[in-house]
Parts: sequence; C-alpha cells; structure tokens
Amino acid sequence: RTVTNFGVVDVEDAPFEKALNIEVTQEVPNDYDISTSCDLPVEVKAGENIWLRFYVKSVTGEEVKTCAAIKPLPDYADWLGWNGTRTAEGDGWVRFDFFTKAPKDAVPGTNTRAFLDFVFGYKLQHLLIGGITVVRLQDVTDMQIDALSGRLDYEGREPDAPWRAKAQEMIEENR
Repeated sequence: RTVTNFGVVDVEDAPFEKALNIEVTQEVPNDYDISTSCDLPVEVKAGENIWLRFYVKSVTGEEVKTCAAIKPLPDYADWLGWNGTRTAEGDGWVRFDFFTKAPKDAVPGTNTRAFLDFVFGYKLQHLLIGGITVVRLQDVTDMQIDALSGRLDYEGREPDAPWRAKAQEMIEENR
C-alpha cells in the first residue's frame, strides 16, 4: 500500500532549484513511519556549533507539519533536543534555522556517525521541503549566530525605512 508520494521536483519561487515533494496520502500509526534521512558527510567534533537551515512550503496552503532532527549513532539522542517540530501554511516558503552544539564526536562511515532526519507522518498533508543546509561552524560567537539566524533583523532596520526620514528631519530641526 502506498502511504506517500515522494520525489524531487524543480522549483522556481525559492532560493534553491530543487525540493522534496512529500504527499502523505494515508494516515500511519506513528509519525516517524513517514520520514527520510541522510548521513552528515563531515566529521563533527564535540562542542562544535551546527547550523541547520531548511525551507517548507504547503502545496495546498493548509497547515503542514514536519520535524527535523540531527541524531548520532548509536543512541539516536537528538542534538536539537527534540525541538525541531515546525508548521507552515499559506502559499510561500517558510525558513527555519536551528543552532546547536554537538554533544559528542561524530565520524562519517562509523557507528558514531550523525544523520539528519525529517519526519512527515503527522497527518494527511502535501508539502515541499528544500534548501536543506547543514553547516559546521567552528569558533563562532553568539553574535555571529544571531546574525546568521536572522534574530538581528527587524522591520525598520533597512536604510530606507520610513522612520529614518522623520528622525533625520528632527535632527536637522534641532541643529
């Protein structure tokens, strides 16, 4: 029995060219019954910062749900602390960023390797996931992590924000 349609599709409305197309067509007993994973291809040392970014889009506009995890063998303890469940809805791509410190070494091709895992079996849904990026950040500061995550971005930060003209006008009046 087919419980999902799964494949790679071309996308034009995103900062990447390909995405995974996941359509859950039947309910499953466990959310993890519909998932995909891949090994991290690089060695990770304990204490290194890991940055995971991905984008999700609902094909139907209805809410979709996925969970991202970075897990090592042999214990499968999620480095994101089981905090990677996210939802998206509407007709646009939603970006998600996660930062964590590797709690232990992970070496590709061994029984200590780490892998990226996505779970999709929460409900009947049709979603795209793309732009999946995992970066090992060595010697990074908290400020750099804030900048990468977008936490330093806010409405009105842009150089031509409307409030800036009013502020400049007030400065000129007080000179």
